[in-house]
Formats: sequence, structure tokens, C-alpha cells
Amino acid sequence: MNITEALANKGLKILNGERRLTALLEMGEVALLVNAEKKMNWEISIEGDQLNIVESKIDPHAPGVLAFLTKSVSEIPAVKPMSISTDPGRPRTRRDEDDSPSP
Repeated sequence: MNITEALANKGLKILNGERRLTALLEMGEVALLVNAEKKMNWEISIEGDQLNIVESKIDPHAPGVLAFLTKSVSEIPAVKPMSISTDPGRPRTRRDEDDSPSP
């Protein structure tokens, strides 16, 4: 599982520095994920092949803390198909009637 998937499972998305976060974790660093909406912080680290995300009480403004902003994401909303008449990007056109047999 990659970092993006692990965060999605927690309902989070990185707002800044996803590549930097990945590089830091691969070097063995521990980073802090900050979510203002949920008013929560999580420590994220890699131990062996395991990605760990645990709640944290660390102050994100403390010296030496590697903090990354996250936002809460909900499940992807169901996409309902749009008819041609309601799709503003596609003007409605008249179809010519074709009486020829189908191939």
C-alpha cells in the first residue's frame, strides 16, 4: 500500500509536499500530519515494510517537527449520468433517421 492509499483509508489527503513526505519517510524520518478540520494530528512513519499512522499530541509548531497539512476527504460521490439536454458542454443536435439495415 502506498502513502496516498493509506491516507485515503484514514479519510485524509495531503495538501502539500506528498513527494517530500514520501522521501522523508523512506529515509526513516517521522512526520506529523495536521488536519485542522478534524482538529487532529497523526504521526506517520515506516518501520520495515509497514506504514504506521497513529494519533499524536505533538505540537505542529514545535521546533524540528516535520508537519504536513491534510484535508478530510469523504467517499467519492456517486456520478449520475447526464442527459444531453442537461449537459451544457454538449449542445443538443438532431439525429438523422437512418432506415438502412444494421450491419
